[in-house]
Amino acid sequence: MRVLKAAVLTVLLCPGLAPAQAPQGNPIPKDLRGRWTVAHRYYTENNVTKPVGDLLTSLGMRLEFKQGKLVALDPDKEGTYLLVKFDDAKTPPHIDLWAPGQEDQVHRGIYRLDDGILTICVGSGQQRPKSFDHPDSNVELIMGRARKPAPADPNSP
Repeated sequence: MRVLKAAVLTVLLCPGLAPAQAPQGNPIPKDLRGRWTVAHRYYTENNVTKPVGDLLTSLGMRLEFKQGKLVALDPDKEGTYLLVKFDDAKTPPHIDLWAPGQEDQVHRGIYRLDDGILTICVGSGQQRPKSFDHPDSNVELIMGRARKPAPADPNSP
C-alpha cells in the first residue's frame, strides 16, 4: 500500500514523469464553425502524401466543424470524424488533425479563410507547412460554406 501511495504522489508531484497526454481538441474559431463543402483536394499522390490524402479523402465532400471535431456529413460516411486543434495566434493559423485513438499520429497544418473560402494545408509526417505553396509533401483542402437547403414551397403538392 505504501508503494502505491508513493507512486501516486510521485506522479502528482512530478508531472514530467506522468504518461504523455493525448492532444485535446479546443474551441473552434467562430468563423470556422458550421458546415463546409469540399470543392477541391490538391496533392500529388506519392508515398509521402498518400496517408494524409487518404485520411482527408475518407471524410467525404460535406464536413462540419463542431465540438472539437471535423465531422463527415455524407450519408455513407456517418460516424467518421477527425479531432481538431486550432492555434489562431500563429501566422498563418495552425490546425492539427488526428483520428480518434491515433493521438500519436497528429497531422499538422495551416489554414486561411479568405472571402468565405477555407483552405487547409496539411503536411505529411510531422512537418507543418510554412506556406500554402504546393510542394510534393502537402495535402490541401479547399472548401466553401455549405448552402442551406431551400425552404419547402408550401404551395407544392
